[in-house]
Amino acid sequence: MQLDDLRENWENYGETNPLWAVHTGRGNIQWDESEFFKTGEEEIDRILSMLHERGAEPTRDRALDFGCGVGRLSQALSHHFDRVDGIDISAPMLAKADEFKRANDDIDDERVQFHLNTDLDLSLFEDRTFSFVLSLIVLQHMKPEFSAKYISEFCRVTAPGGVIAFQIPARRETAMLRLRGAAGRFLRRIRQTVSSNGSAVMEMYGTPQNRVEKILTDNGMRVVAVVPDDYATSWESYTYVAIRD
Repeated sequence: MQLDDLRENWENYGETNPLWAVHTGRGNIQWDESEFFKTGEEEIDRILSMLHERGAEPTRDRALDFGCGVGRLSQALSHHFDRVDGIDISAPMLAKADEFKRANDDIDDERVQFHLNTDLDLSLFEDRTFSFVLSLIVLQHMKPEFSAKYISEFCRVTAPGGVIAFQIPARRETAMLRLRGAAGRFLRRIRQTVSSNGSAVMEMYGTPQNRVEKILTDNGMRVVAVVPDDYATSWESYTYVAIRD
């Protein structure tokens, strides 16, 4: 799946069922909006607590929410940071994010800003801009060469003393699941090629743990934690925490 395909997929999701696409925890059931955003608050509380326990709590200056979707985590981050920038590849997702932000009286409009980015970098931000960079349930939906580039960019935009926390699967849990996953990706590519109705495909990819850690250390980060998580069903998945000293 190329980057343009990825963008088209998430634009499709943004126009059809954006809340489910962002957080599929309820299968095909439509989310209640207040319940949906509450999951974001719980997620951020859990992440910040985990960082505190590992001595990696960021200063509360400026945070980046990569793959922000409709702002589920961005809104929650705004209760902890002076400014939050949410970035996404899907214009329809960001339109919904702005709509939800304006409807929430508890969110300071100036503290949360959303940005469209369809490039394979974060060049709209200068070096060492953020005290905290976060990405959950995002990198797993893009090819490893794309996620590797974005992880490098996370490092570039992290300020001295800043913290990166992101989740990405490593591999399928068993050989049989790895074989099924490869076959599934092949069939989905065929479906994308021959489909005329523009249906979106939510693909899953993994990157080995040693490869992820090398990207971080090669870009000047110190890895402080690699925490197993359950974000990717049937995959070995980890949340990585790294600091720029």
